[in-house]
Amino acid sequence: MLSLAAIIAAVAIFFSHKEEWEKIAELIEKTMGVAQKGTQAGGGKEGNTSQEAYTDSMKRALKIAQEAYADSLKRVLKFAQEVHADSMKRALKVAQEAHADSLKTALKVAHEAHADSVKRAALTAADSLKRENALKSMKNSKSAKTAESAGGETAPAMLEQPPIDCSKDTLTPMVYLDSIGGLHIGPVHVFLKTNKPCTVYWRFDSSTSWNVWNSDTMVIDCTVTLVYKAMDRCGRATEPRQEHYEIRPLGFVEGAQQLQSVNCTTDTLMPWVYPDPAGGLHYGPTRVCFQANKPCTVYWRFGRDTSWQVWRSDTLLIDSATTLTYKAIDGCGHAMGQMEAYYVIRPVRKTFPCPVGMEPVEDGSKQFCIDRYEWPDRKGAIPQSYVSIFQAMDSCAVVGKRLCTSDEWSLACAGPDSFTYPYGRRYSPHACVTHDTTMRRSGSKPECRAFFGAYDMSGNLAEWTSTPAKRNAHFYNVMGGFWESGPASGCFNTQYSYYPQNRHNPVGFRCCKDFVSPGK
Repeated sequence: MLSLAAIIAAVAIFFSHKEEWEKIAELIEKTMGVAQKGTQAGGGKEGNTSQEAYTDSMKRALKIAQEAYADSLKRVLKFAQEVHADSMKRALKVAQEAHADSLKTALKVAHEAHADSVKRAALTAADSLKRENALKSMKNSKSAKTAESAGGETAPAMLEQPPIDCSKDTLTPMVYLDSIGGLHIGPVHVFLKTNKPCTVYWRFDSSTSWNVWNSDTMVIDCTVTLVYKAMDRCGRATEPRQEHYEIRPLGFVEGAQQLQSVNCTTDTLMPWVYPDPAGGLHYGPTRVCFQANKPCTVYWRFGRDTSWQVWRSDTLLIDSATTLTYKAIDGCGHAMGQMEAYYVIRPVRKTFPCPVGMEPVEDGSKQFCIDRYEWPDRKGAIPQSYVSIFQAMDSCAVVGKRLCTSDEWSLACAGPDSFTYPYGRRYSPHACVTHDTTMRRSGSKPECRAFFGAYDMSGNLAEWTSTPAKRNAHFYNVMGGFWESGPASGCFNTQYSYYPQNRHNPVGFRCCKDFVSPGK
């Protein structure tokens, strides 16, 4: 349809040719006058001549009028179309400029919000550091000597507690276990309780390095001895104590004869067995036990051994690099094929380059730390999802870390041998949370352990990285797939987000950090 401007222009053109229409009317009037005079003069030849002249004049007048009308109409339409096209171009140009301006404004607002969050995080971290330094300066020499006698470790500052007068605080710290040792069927959840504010250290007998207990429930799923001690803020420490746990797995049955009572017409579940902890890099001797999804008999062997041994619920001590081969069979003859886990054992580090809860990743000149679990980096916790990349960056910055790059993330997942998945080169629907209906708690799949010690890097939640996508520099790579990605959840599977400020239900993150130099 023509615009109002085009119609107005057509009317203007019509009136601009007013003189031509007046000439045509004058010519018609003259012709009619000549014809009338000839008729009055008489008939005969002169009358015929006048009639012919009248007819010829009328024809010429009509022809001129038609040509003038057609030419005027063409010019009117052409001008109207040109006006309409020009109006459309200007309207599109205005719309495009308005859209581009809106995008620029939105990105500017997002960047300003991110910068403000980072500033607030930096101020919070600086304030925490000041308070920590103030508390450290209050410790006297007696505290330092007592800490040295307790193992050479210093309790981290407990910022939530007000300063105390150590001359009045004479209560000795004590630690209690809510689940005592002994024989247990299935994994045991152990919680450490204290009689006063203090720092609790723990380790297993197979390890020489102490861990700081961070108020989480500890899961013991293998036969092991738990060693623990405590120290309060005045430097009073307890002597190390031990508690031995003997764990019999729920899914383990010793000997095939005990499996004969199973109803094989209804039992169609295939056995699935895995070692815990899984293969990969470990520091110091490692004790391994097997977990099963149903009653079955587990067979295992080390390295190049040709004879199989039946696992009898005890832990296997691995203190050097070796390959653990295992298989399983249930009472109905359903068998899990032969599987392998390769263990690399390195000496315990004298100085650890990463904070508690992070694992060191080293491959040639590439050295960095990565969170053991998805944020909030705690075993058994529900990982944080539905966050924008700005929220992920801010969370890492608050604790002195940063978001991982895509290359760092893939190296930590694939290991030095560039595995397709954290556990190997072939996809397994059982190993990680990749064939499920929702996410699971962090570390719920012990076999989903990468070579360097990070868990859940395949599936569960896809994870933000700080690397812009190649197809659009305003987008960022999201790695690893999520709970229903299936085979598309490998170490090098890259997806990209829509906008960094957007939040997605199956997307979470974990943090990285540069190596900490000794003395810092």
